Formats: sequence, C-alpha cells, structure tokens
Amino acid sequence: MSSREENTIKKINDSFNYILKDFSQEEIKESYENPKYISYVVPKKLKIEPYIVFIIFVYLKKYNFSGRWEKIAWALSIRYKGVAITYSHQKFGFRVSVCDDNKNGKLIAKESLEQIRKAVHLAEKLIEPYVHAKLDSGQVSVPNNYKELADRYKYFRKKAEHHFSKIDKSFKNEHLIWAVFNDSIVKATNYSIAMLDAYFSLLEHILVLIRPFVLQESTKNLSNYVGSNWSTKYKTIFNIEKNAKAKYHYQQLIDIKENYRNVFAHGNFRKEGGSFHIHMEHLGALPFQLTKSKQSLVFSSSRIYPSYYNDICKQLNNFDNFLAANQTRYGMVYIKSGLPVAFDNNSITLYHSCMTSTKKFEEFIHFRAMEIDNALNMDW
Repeated sequence: MSSREENTIKKINDSFNYILKDFSQEEIKESYENPKYISYVVPKKLKIEPYIVFIIFVYLKKYNFSGRWEKIAWALSIRYKGVAITYSHQKFGFRVSVCDDNKNGKLIAKESLEQIRKAVHLAEKLIEPYVHAKLDSGQVSVPNNYKELADRYKYFRKKAEHHFSKIDKSFKNEHLIWAVFNDSIVKATNYSIAMLDAYFSLLEHILVLIRPFVLQESTKNLSNYVGSNWSTKYKTIFNIEKNAKAKYHYQQLIDIKENYRNVFAHGNFRKEGGSFHIHMEHLGALPFQLTKSKQSLVFSSSRIYPSYYNDICKQLNNFDNFLAANQTRYGMVYIKSGLPVAFDNNSITLYHSCMTSTKKFEEFIHFRAMEIDNALNMDW
C-alpha cells in the first residue's frame, strides 16, 4: 500500500471516529429486563440496515455484543452521550431501546441514529478490503433465483405455443384468414424472442450456481467467473474436448444463440455478413453466405416460423435433460430446491460428501432447508 493510500485511509478512519466520538461501551444491564428502557420506533427516514450497525460497532469499533438467543440475532448495549441504548437485530427487524431516566430518551435515540447514518459511507470504505478478501477467497453465497427465472422462461414459452397453435389452426382452415395468420406469427415470434432471452438468462444463473457441485477446486476470483460470458462458464463446467455430449449441446446452444437470439437482440443483424444480400447481375440480391446460410430466409421478414420454433424447443428440452442426468444432476436437484448456494471450501466439501446417493443428498437438502428456516425465524 502506498503512503498516499495509507494517508487516505487514515483520514477516513479519523473522520469515522470523530462522527462516533459520543459513543462508548460500558457494562450495561440488558435492557429487556430493565423497566427504565423504552422502545424507540425508528422513523422511515432513519431506517438503517442492521448489518451495517453491527459492522460499525463490532468489526470497526471492536465493541462487545450479546450473541444469539430466542428471536434475536445480536444486541449491542452502548452509551451515547452517557445515555444507555441497546441496538438489536430481531426477527422482525432492527430494534432500538433506550434508557429514559432523563425523559429525553427518544430524542437521544434519534440523534444516535443520525450519527450512525453519517458514518455509514465511511464504514463501507473501511470494511471494503475485508469484504473483497472474503469474495476473493470464495467466502460467499449466491441467492438462488432459479424458480423466478425458470417461471419467466416457461411463461413466454407457453405464450409462444399458444400463438403457434393458432397458426396451425389457420392452416387447417380451408378459408385461410391471412390477417389472423400474420397477427399470430408476429405475436408468436415476439414471445419466442422473449423466451430465448429468458432461457439464456436462466442458463447463466445455472452455470454459476452449479459450479461448486461440479468442481471441487477453490472458487477464488469468483467475481471474474460470474462476469464471464455463458460460453466461458459452460467450458469451465464441462470439458467439451473430452465430453462429446457436452460438446454437442454446447454447439446446439451456440447455434440457437447465433441464429435466433443474438440476431433479434442486435437489430436483426447476423454475424459474418449473414444479414447482407449481395447484388448479383441477372440474379438480383442473394444471401451473402449463399447456400451456407440455411437460416437466411427465417429473418427475411423478422419472423420465427413453427418448424424453427419446434426445433429450438426440442434442443432446449434435450439440454435440460442432459443437465438432469449427468455430472450436474445433484447440482440441479439442489438448485431446484431454491436454497442459496455457498462457494467456500467447507461447503464445497460438504456438497460432494453428500453426493454419493440420491437418498443422502435429499436428506442433506432437507437438513439445510431446516437450518435456513430456523435462521430466518431466529430459532437458535
């Protein structure tokens, strides 16, 4: 660290301590048993996240705190301008109680929160190196949004199928109504595009959450992995040079992305000149890729037709089945449970130790779900 950086940190730390100069910690009888303490309802404009209060006083100021007990995660008993105050994180949120000996307890509590809020941005700067070190070493978990993303994909797919079914009916009608056909194909195409966007978003999510269930290596530099494109993630999870099935599905996904999703996402333009029509004497305008452009007609009027849609869905279904039946099967079971995924080495070791049988893994998921429910309810 350069001297300039050290000076900057020192200035931040000095400002941080100055803002909190009227706080101190002393041995105080727990407020929950003291009738002199009253609850202070925190107004909306002074709302503050419990964790940042804990970081300020425990991580940075090194104050002592009371640990878990029924419906309470932690409590800090301190003094502000000599008045005893307790901050606590309880089941229903952040709570403040203050000794009302001098009848100004609520005003003191309000002022204390105002000072804490002034220190928040400085606290975040001071704790930043510690937070980044945690991330770099894989001491993190990721919320599981599989259901939300999967439901979005299924919603758009169902909508697309509905309008494609109208197209099928219009073809069977001897009095084909072109207005109905055109309206249905436009709506089916729009929903198909949304379906593909949703699917590749879901795929990116899966390729992050599945990693600790497939790879036992350290998850250092996880942020770089999360920020990489889906192709890089896929080839990290699957060795496509040795796994023929993984390579086949990878190429199918690439084809879908290049021939459909990316085209519509980038103004209906295809790569490698695929959107250009070359002016040829005596022939007119021909696809630049000539016969190599097997999908060239699909986008002549910005439409996806039923045969192409059915092929897309078939490939996506096959890939979903591949995920559920191969090296990723346990990870997919866990992901579909909705539980958050941890990336630290201890959690990775635990995951793999339970991936010896379906029964053992399901028991592990049940146990983990109970642990999380108890933590949320603060049933220690």
